[in-house]
Amino acid sequence: MIYKNVEITDTAYGGYGVAKVDGGFTVFIPQTVEGDVVDFEIFEKKKTHSFAKLIKIHKPSKLRREFPCKFFNECGGCQFGHIDYDYQIEIKKRLINNFFRKVEGFKIDGVITSPEFRYRFRATFRLKNGKFGFLGFKSNKFTPITDCLICKETVVEKISKIANKYQESEINKCYIIENEESEALLNTDSELENLENFKNIVGLKAKNKILGDSLLKIDVGDFYYYVGFDSFSQSNRFLLREFAEVVVNFVDENDKVLELYAGSGFFTHKVAKKAKAVLAIEENREAIGLLKKLNIENVDIIGSKAENIKKMDINTYNTLLVDPPRTGLSKPVIDAISNRFEKIIYVSCNPSTMARDILRLSDNYDLKKYLFIDMFPNTYHIESIALLERKEG
Repeated sequence: MIYKNVEITDTAYGGYGVAKVDGGFTVFIPQTVEGDVVDFEIFEKKKTHSFAKLIKIHKPSKLRREFPCKFFNECGGCQFGHIDYDYQIEIKKRLINNFFRKVEGFKIDGVITSPEFRYRFRATFRLKNGKFGFLGFKSNKFTPITDCLICKETVVEKISKIANKYQESEINKCYIIENEESEALLNTDSELENLENFKNIVGLKAKNKILGDSLLKIDVGDFYYYVGFDSFSQSNRFLLREFAEVVVNFVDENDKVLELYAGSGFFTHKVAKKAKAVLAIEENREAIGLLKKLNIENVDIIGSKAENIKKMDINTYNTLLVDPPRTGLSKPVIDAISNRFEKIIYVSCNPSTMARDILRLSDNYDLKKYLFIDMFPNTYHIESIALLERKEG
């Protein structure tokens, strides 16, 4: 069904403009922003809402801008690219306040912004017929591109050369991560037999075969960490140091820190420089190996799921640091940590599950600080850091 001359009245988490039709029925339309007057066609209808495709903009919003990427209308990556950056921040603040509306006394204590472009030093591209690109928004359709403005130029250069070697019609994934020295690791199912033609690709995993190095050092200045082919890393190269410093500022010199979901040690290394001791818990085998390679004197490492801490002797640790996946903390973890620590430092890439977890902990903990760090400009993604302190009495 096609609707014409409808005003966009809000913006939703996920990168959609919001319109109301037929007496209040909600429709989500990508690439729109409040104030736009548009035509759209509904392609997916649910009980409470629908998704639509933008057909035409009759009257552009004052909040809209021309995004410099010529692939914006086809590529599924920059859902907020058409919105003025300052207003992107305002939208995200509004979304955060909505997610935390049930948390008593909630307020955003600080916002850390980022340069808009060339901030990503890792990305997963798609390869097909000698070209590279991404899948479209909510689509499996391959969209070839020649540049990605939110990725480092040298990342794009490398992936372009790799794509040129991949002449198959089947869509293939290709993950790349690169440090500031332009050294990179590559993980792909493409048929690549050597690294000789690819400058500064120091390690390659292809068809379960590893060539060259299997780790890469990411130097952040006063600390460093290692990444591998399959371990998680932060994505915004401009905010790595500031991100870690915010977390460390919540740590005192006499703290003994239990770190869940430690990964390969991005927070671990810097926290350990300040804290008395750190116990890092991580279940990913590759990440554990990278964490051990840091060889930090006052850090102990346990390879385990976070849920297993209920069986561990953790009574000597007064501070908890968590950076869980998007799904947040599981109920067994919530039960195991509740009222056991003087303070909890919670890092999250999903404000919805973070707000849920903080509510679950609210009987025993007060939210003292909340900071929003814009790790992903031009997208709807939101990174948060919160400090919780145990209630007295």
